[in-house]
Amino acid sequence: MDSESKSPKKQSLLKRLLNDKGSMTALVVVAFVGIIGLMVFGLNQISFAIDPTAALPEKFISAQGDETVSKLTGSTVEGVDGILPILGFYTKDEGIPIFCIEYDVTYVVDKEYTPGEEITDKGLMYLMSKMYPNVSFKDASGNDLPENVQVWLTQSAIWTYLYETGDPKNQTLNSVPTANPKKFADNVRKVNKLYRGSGSNVEYVVDSTTPLYELYKINELIAKSKEVKNEQDASAVPEYGKNISITNDNKYYQTDLVSVNYKENSVSTYKGYSVNLVNAPEGTILVDESGNVYDDITNMSPTSKFYVRIPVDKVTDKSKKIELSINGKFDVYGANKYVSGTYQKVANVKIVNKEISGPLDIQLDYTPKIPDTGMGVAQTIYFMGLILLLSGVGIVYANAKPKTSE
Repeated sequence: MDSESKSPKKQSLLKRLLNDKGSMTALVVVAFVGIIGLMVFGLNQISFAIDPTAALPEKFISAQGDETVSKLTGSTVEGVDGILPILGFYTKDEGIPIFCIEYDVTYVVDKEYTPGEEITDKGLMYLMSKMYPNVSFKDASGNDLPENVQVWLTQSAIWTYLYETGDPKNQTLNSVPTANPKKFADNVRKVNKLYRGSGSNVEYVVDSTTPLYELYKINELIAKSKEVKNEQDASAVPEYGKNISITNDNKYYQTDLVSVNYKENSVSTYKGYSVNLVNAPEGTILVDESGNVYDDITNMSPTSKFYVRIPVDKVTDKSKKIELSINGKFDVYGANKYVSGTYQKVANVKIVNKEISGPLDIQLDYTPKIPDTGMGVAQTIYFMGLILLLSGVGIVYANAKPKTSE
């Protein structure tokens, strides 16, 4: 996360906005947020007006906060200083926090970032969903901690998790830095003080008798994230019997009752499902257990069940198989690795809507027998005709038989 830029220190987004006399709307918004920040946290704290679930845009320019204000370094209970100096990084225009996910790779400012591959590590997504900016760390009085402290706690936890789960781009976290004979990964869990500055200019922002990883339950979050990493993917699987019957009015072939079994995990919430008639005869409908037609099959509730009804007159030798697609709807925490050439990849998570497909094939392998409801008209006519035919044969036979001589 160290920046290789040697240019003068960048102004924070807050300072740039305050210097922009043409942006009155931004000035009012930031001023309001700044007043609240001063009341709660005091002076010299960076503050960006952000939506905690704001998605990273399709592309953005990398930026950083004011180093003299936002860069914090840790020290441990044993008096080991210089543990993980961390500086907050943001999108340049939107002010959305971004977090480095490759400790071994250099991060630079003023570079364009665009979405790369999707993050599939459920443990990482879970961890990030439980920390800043999605969830704020709070002090004993229930107030949000200063933003630079939130950033330090979140970024250090991300690197610790990735290092401990063997991510190849985070292994130098425990190498011996030149300025410090101690390894960061061995000491970060022991940090109980955060400070900025150096020498006689050191100012402690956090000073605790308890290690911060314990005080803010980061140890527990990382442990839980390691469990979540190995959880199964969310799924939505249709379940139904293989029987095909015919409705009492003889108009529809009807499947067994179809239900959707789903599996959530720690980064997903099941919201229902949609049904798409991929290959079905015209007039195919879905009905509930009482026979009521579903008007909107794209928004089925999580507990909805249905029968599929296929018009009898639409089924031919070539259309005895129909296909439906069941799309489970989930709210999930998702993220992409944002990339800029070979520089440090960054990320942030937010809740996104995701659909998980489960195909459903229904095979009409035979024509169901129509229920016997008594002798129909055709059967009656046939029966009467048979009687008349037999009677006619008898009459003809009787007339044709030679008479016995008297």
